[in-house]
Formats: sequence, C-alpha cells, structure tokens
Amino acid sequence: MSESFVEALMDNIMEGVMIPKVQIERAIGPILSMFLADVLAETFQDDPALSGAIAMICPEFPLKKADNKQSTNIDWLMYNRERKQLLFVELKTSDTSFDAGQNVIYRAKQNSVRNEGGSFLIEDLKQLMNASRETGKYRYILEKRLSLFKAEITACRDARIIYLIPKSAEHKVQGLADRVLTFAMLSNSITGSYAEEWSIIRSHLCVLDDSSRRSRNHQFAPVLR
Repeated sequence: MSESFVEALMDNIMEGVMIPKVQIERAIGPILSMFLADVLAETFQDDPALSGAIAMICPEFPLKKADNKQSTNIDWLMYNRERKQLLFVELKTSDTSFDAGQNVIYRAKQNSVRNEGGSFLIEDLKQLMNASRETGKYRYILEKRLSLFKAEITACRDARIIYLIPKSAEHKVQGLADRVLTFAMLSNSITGSYAEEWSIIRSHLCVLDDSSRRSRNHQFAPVLR
C-alpha cells in the first residue's frame, strides 16, 4: 500500500462521520484487523497485566447467547501468547453506538472462561453452525481460524475485555471493560512492513476522539466569562 493511497482511503472513510446511516465501524474494522495484534502489543508493552505477544484469532467472532442459538459478535477474538489470555476486543467509533446488552454477554463469556476454560467457545460455535443456513461460514471459522488455537483456547483460564472507543465516549463505558483505550492511546509506532501506513491510519482515527453528537451538531457549551 502506498502512503498516498492510505491517506486517500482514510479521508474517504472518515467523511462518513458526517453522513447519516454510514457505519464507520464496518469500514474501519477490516483495516484495523491488519494491524491490531501488533498495535495492542506495542500499546500494552509496559502494562503489568496485558503485556506480551498478541495474536489475532478471528474478527467478528460469534458468541452464542445463553438461551437460544443466536449470537452476538465480538469485533475481535485475540490471544495473548505469553499470558495465556483470551482478549475480547470491541470497537466503537461513535459515542452513540453502545449496547449494554452486548456487554452483559461479554462478561458472562469472560466468567465462563475463568470458571470452565475456553473450550465452550468451540462447542458453542458448533451449535451455531448446526442451527444456521450458513454452515460453511461457521465451518470456515472452526477449520481455518480456531483450529490454529484449539489447544490454547481449551486450556485458557483467563479472558480480558478491551474497548477501543472515542475519548468522547469514555464516560459511557466506566466499569464495563478491563481496559478502555481511546484512539490516541494506541501506539503510534509498530514494527514491520506497514509501520508508516499505521501512523497515517492512527492519525485519522484520533479525529474520532473529539467527535460526539454535540460536536457533530455544533452544540457547544457556552463559554463562561
């Protein structure tokens, strides 16, 4: 990817902040997937609870609901190899896109990992596959994604919930996650072939930190004199 292409791509995506019905998360998510493992490893390098090499298991990972064979997807299921932790990573790009019901499911799955180990995630996915008309998609996750981490997931007894959100939304997630990262908190530097591209992407994402319903509608607090 050329840097000029990345710049133009992010400019185009970020315009969606001001266009009704455009879902920025769907555009940003696949791009972030390319960088997120390295970015989180760099961001958490000095963190006493989360530092270590991080691997991507699967984007848009389905988490089965407790009382039926429907699912809620976590944006990324990841794995900290050194700490043997599963990471449930959720992306929000707006201060208006929070769903408390999602977080209840994330907490329940986290507790289950800690109490039972992670093997239920694989069994749940098989149940979702058998109940779905899109069995091929679930089979792909099982065979091409989870199979690479089957032993680690089965043995895992720790899971952490991480929210990646605009700074303007911090107040909405107090107590909902083990770690909340605003876009400006993400490391500006990574190693590897696409380090320059990541720096461009991050600079655009940081614009989201100051975006809120009030700012988009030019509803600013009065200046006290």
